[in-house]
Amino acid sequence: MPDTDFVVHFKQSSGNVSAVVLRNPTITTLNDNDTATQPRLTIPYFTDQGQTEVKTNITAASNAIPIVLTVDSITGFTDGDVVKVAGVGGNTAANGTFHISSVAGSNITLDLSDGNAAYTSGGTITKLFKAPSYHIAATAALVAIFNDKSLGN
Repeated sequence: MPDTDFVVHFKQSSGNVSAVVLRNPTITTLNDNDTATQPRLTIPYFTDQGQTEVKTNITAASNAIPIVLTVDSITGFTDGDVVKVAGVGGNTAANGTFHISSVAGSNITLDLSDGNAAYTSGGTITKLFKAPSYHIAATAALVAIFNDKSLGN
């Protein structure tokens, strides 16, 4: 199996914790001003009973640092949320699990992101519910790493 480096970026807000995991990133320490290249691992998150899923379509993804998504609606998304982006064509660096910021108008900024091509089509963004503690967020991050390694990465 090849050697692999992983970086886990935790973010706490309102007493809840989220995590983003990157495989073989270009940098080894992350803060909110950094960017890192793909791939991002899919983090298993718990759905929160009684809360409605927040999901919308993506209509554009900038080829920039950071990536800014143009979406159908920002209703239900707020700065600091963790989201899963899937199905973006062209700028595939927009796909993955991200913390978000600068939610305004019809735009959402993907923290620690770096575009890799022009947007061509499609995509959805879904808000993921945060874990109630670092223990659960770390466990979810480890599950993502173990799943990735089981695929031979």
